[in-house]
Amino acid sequence: MTLPGPGEAARRAPVQIPLGVLAGYLRQKRMVGHRLPPLAPPSNGRPHEPPCDLEAMVAARGGQPVDAYLGLDVGSISTKIAVIDAENRVLAKVYLMTAGRPLEAVQRALREIRQQVGNRVRIRGAATTGSGRYLTGEFIGADLVINEITAQATAAALLDPEVDTIFEIGGQDSKYISLDRGVVVDFEMNHACAAGTGSFLEEQAERLGINIQEQFAELALGS
Repeated sequence: MTLPGPGEAARRAPVQIPLGVLAGYLRQKRMVGHRLPPLAPPSNGRPHEPPCDLEAMVAARGGQPVDAYLGLDVGSISTKIAVIDAENRVLAKVYLMTAGRPLEAVQRALREIRQQVGNRVRIRGAATTGSGRYLTGEFIGADLVINEITAQATAAALLDPEVDTIFEIGGQDSKYISLDRGVVVDFEMNHACAAGTGSFLEEQAERLGINIQEQFAELALGS
């Protein structure tokens, strides 16, 4: 038996695994030790409800526009806008990439929202959140500028009043939030490492041929 000389092992070429093989391996259903059942969506189904029929809502009001509220989430990776009514029903929504230009992304998203709602809504208030909340809040004249932890905790408690733990994977950081009866009692964030953040996951999903918007969450919840 011949032992490798000093530094010889380090000079060996790394093992090359084709990405297609790795992607197929990750998609396989495997049982490793004890595994909890897959997560199920909230019973009320609200996150997956399509936007309401604005035409019908305006007609029911005798042609008067619907009072609505605009929420804007500007992150390092994506920009999201939602328009809701006083009963928290989604009237319109937009999701697009920030692409390092938050104000341009906001302008583009607002144009798309305008195309969806036209003159059928009357915006009564606006709020911003996300890493670009201050810049865009001033840009649109927002009534509220809210940090991500408060926004996520409020939304989660609205969807499920019994929720006590939130894991949020953002574009530039990840968060753990602990709730007690809808109130934030503790949270942790990673600031120094990009591993596990949205930008990292998006890059790896692209390399594996997985659509980050359509397939990633489904594969994660079903694993």
